[in-house]
Amino acid sequence: MGYDSLQLVNKLAQMRAFPGYQFNGRTGQLSVGADGVLNRQLQWGKYWHGVLRPQ
Repeated sequence: MGYDSLQLVNKLAQMRAFPGYQFNGRTGQLSVGADGVLNRQLQWGKYWHGVLRPQ
């Protein structure tokens, strides 16, 4: 989440002003709740024939 934090700094004001606004980071979808807490929805993947693919 360290890489995402650098990208997130410029988007925090938008995320707080617009409920439901999400940022697609490298570690998943990031959003800010009404209480100001940062939430992250992890991305799932699947190994298929030696290749990792998003689900």
